[in-house]
Amino acid sequence: MSLDFKVSPTNGDMVITTAGLIEESTGVDEVVQRVRIRLNKQLGEWKFNIDSGIPWMPTDTSDGILGSRNSEKSASQYIANVASQTEGVTSVNVVDFRFDTVSREFIMQLELATIYGSAIIVI
Repeated sequence: MSLDFKVSPTNGDMVITTAGLIEESTGVDEVVQRVRIRLNKQLGEWKFNIDSGIPWMPTDTSDGILGSRNSEKSASQYIANVASQTEGVTSVNVVDFRFDTVSREFIMQLELATIYGSAIIVI
């Protein structure tokens, strides 16, 4: 795998040690970080690869997952497919999500196997 800087899952900033060094993400943490970044990105958002990401919101060419009439099964399959294509992921075992209509939150949990062991991701 290539070198990845560690990114804080709470604010998206690079993690810097008290000595002022940028931390490196390795092992299962690196794979989890890559999956998290791919799943949080809107399809077409990154100008260097417009095919990267998830069609969360409707666009001219896609209904989008949120706010559409897609079934939960098709949304789960799409999310699992993107996660499974991430370098270091060997399988996606569970994709579970729920919509909280009161707080207007979409909460997603994935259980996956990586080349370093298993991991659970909550987004």
